[in-house]
Amino acid sequence: MNEDSSTRSDAGGSAGAGGFDFQDRVAAWFAVAILASEAAAPVQGLWTGAVEQVACETGEPVDDCRVRTTAGVTLALQAKRSITLGATETSELAKTIGQFVAQHLLPGRDADRLVLVTTSEASGAVRNDLGQALQRLRNSPVGSDIAALQLNAKQASAYKVFTAHASREWKQQRDNAPSASELEGFLRQCYVWTLDVEVGGTAEIGALDRLRTSVIAAAGQATAAWNVLLSTCRQLAINHGEAGLEQLQESLVLSGVALATLLNFTADVARLTRLTEETLEQLSSGLTTPRPKEP
Repeated sequence: MNEDSSTRSDAGGSAGAGGFDFQDRVAAWFAVAILASEAAAPVQGLWTGAVEQVACETGEPVDDCRVRTTAGVTLALQAKRSITLGATETSELAKTIGQFVAQHLLPGRDADRLVLVTTSEASGAVRNDLGQALQRLRNSPVGSDIAALQLNAKQASAYKVFTAHASREWKQQRDNAPSASELEGFLRQCYVWTLDVEVGGTAEIGALDRLRTSVIAAAGQATAAWNVLLSTCRQLAINHGEAGLEQLQESLVLSGVALATLLNFTADVARLTRLTEETLEQLSSGLTTPRPKEP
């Protein structure tokens, strides 16, 4: 199918089965990771640390989801349920890369990891060839040329399309073409990630299992909990909001979902600790050590 002939296949915001957008489902998947905390292992090569916050419709160039981890990693995610390796300037791929470039050029955002998150419905040229080419670049020493990456023909073709879009968008946004080091620095921040989180997809099944084993008290409430999180993330998108552990736990509890994990009292414990330390300091300043009585 020609990429530009269908708006549905490439539309990350189009509502799928169950009435929720793909980006809602991506955000809900991360919400489960937040709730599971350390029990949710990071995706190798994509981030480190535990996921601690998800934001939706952020207003930034890459606006579908922003995710932050305890290791200080920021993911800026653009969700595309399906996408092909479009070489034209009007393709969905070109539009996404333009958003990536704009995000990368924001002050202080050059370390954001720019993630094109898609499903198995995306073309293999994007999911496999492009994803693998970018991974090979990240795994290579800084300054490596394309020959050193040892790409096969399909990977080299996908890499060429991606870099052509990136160079053109950079020049349009900055009025100057990127230097070789600037382009490489940008490309090293770009990722392609397949997350089959639609109804019945492997990622949705995994999220439900994680809810049962690490988050909720009654395994039979997993589907109800997942639907609450989908609705919560849809509302985050409408309100351009963000949520962490406390807000997500509260949304489940208020919806009648019993948690296996304790509510997060970290902030309360910190306040109590500070109060105790201050009290002890005040007491110690007014106390004197009694001298033993002489015989």
